[in-house]
Amino acid sequence: MVHGLQEETQTAVSFMESGVKDVDQSLKLTEAASGENQELHAIVENMFETINIIEQNSARNGETARTVTEVTQQMANSIAELAISSNMVDTTANKLQQLVGVFNVSNQR
Repeated sequence: MVHGLQEETQTAVSFMESGVKDVDQSLKLTEAASGENQELHAIVENMFETINIIEQNSARNGETARTVTEVTQQMANSIAELAISSNMVDTTANKLQQLVGVFNVSNQR
């Protein structure tokens, strides 16, 4: 009877030691997972910061593109006005040349 009691006690102690080892292993895994979560959280935060920077740069680039488009349109309008003015000067010069041809101016008196 004592021998049977000792065997049962030994079995119970072995079972408890095995349970303690399992709990220790589980705690180590939990700590490792927690550390990985913190690293993952830092990576996600860094990604959000990068996304915000990209968004800000895109907004600035969009504004710059709109400004360039406006300036280009103004330049196109100015060039069109210059072309019209140039044609008017050319027409006026041709008329002036025709009028000069009508009058014969001589250097003799």
